[in-house]
Amino acid sequence: MARYHQYGFIVNEAGEPIENAEITIKLAGTDVLASLYYDEFGDANSSNTVSLSAGPQLSTLSNGYYEFWIGDISEQFGYRNDQKFKMEWVRIGVAHGMIDYINIFPLGTQTDPVALTDCVSPSLEKNKLISDYLACKWDTHVDSEIVDNNGDFFSIHGLDLVNVDELDVIPNKLINNFYGWHWDKHRLSTVQDFNPSAGPPHNMEQVVPLDGSSTLRNKLVSNYDIYNLHTRITDLNVYVNNADTVLQGQIDTLASLSEQSKSGWWTVYVADWVAGTNNQWYVDISHNLDIYYPIVMVWDMTTNMVIQPANIEFKTNNAIRITIDNDNYPNAVNKQLAVRIANGGISRHP
Repeated sequence: MARYHQYGFIVNEAGEPIENAEITIKLAGTDVLASLYYDEFGDANSSNTVSLSAGPQLSTLSNGYYEFWIGDISEQFGYRNDQKFKMEWVRIGVAHGMIDYINIFPLGTQTDPVALTDCVSPSLEKNKLISDYLACKWDTHVDSEIVDNNGDFFSIHGLDLVNVDELDVIPNKLINNFYGWHWDKHRLSTVQDFNPSAGPPHNMEQVVPLDGSSTLRNKLVSNYDIYNLHTRITDLNVYVNNADTVLQGQIDTLASLSEQSKSGWWTVYVADWVAGTNNQWYVDISHNLDIYYPIVMVWDMTTNMVIQPANIEFKTNNAIRITIDNDNYPNAVNKQLAVRIANGGISRHP
């Protein structure tokens, strides 16, 4: 609902207020009395008040002030917003006057309420915020069901039911409870713990060790089964190693060669150097080769020449320290090195 406020003052030619001037509001260009509301939200209206229905509908206060409200078409006693009005006032023996074709409503196209009574052939007239046609489509849509009581399917917003026989990738599908139930059971199931009516996930079954006739590749094994298999293979290896001294000797020889061949490459970047004393810089390399007193070769990656560091210090069987003189003094060292660390022929410490 909406009401529009109209107010003002009635004064004489000298600008003095006229008290108790009787005011009559009519439809523009006619003598038909208009229906006035006396406040913004109440029900009091001149048309349902006997003493006011024949006019005048109101009078001025001691300061000449008057006010009233006119309702739009959503009110019981309202008008279209293209309706204009006429105001007449009189104070017998003092003054009288009239103004016709007053615009009380905002100027603009009339907006009617939506009509949903005829949704078979609704109006397309754009005389409201939306047409009856659009309102009917929405009103019908909100009550629509994708599948009705007869099982007939209706596409809403282009949504379709899942068809398991088609493989399109259009993301416009809905699933039913049947598919949803199976997915939910599948999501929580394992090969050993599953809902019998849903079956094991992806039809994967447990291994039956005593059944050697099945060739279906639909089996899983447990940690227990693999552990037993691993233990038996280990036991067999121990037996074979102890029984075949030649093979054991070959294994020992390969192990020894493996120890003797331990080596690796490391790159020392400019940012890796740590300032020491006497204009010397050092870097610690953790090589994890588990070898004592390794052979160390140092290459300058700028000149591609082998260089002799100031010191190469054995820290542990897995770490060395390389110290160099700073040729770039007084600035920080700027060398980038490639370092090869290899077994030096000295056996590992027991």
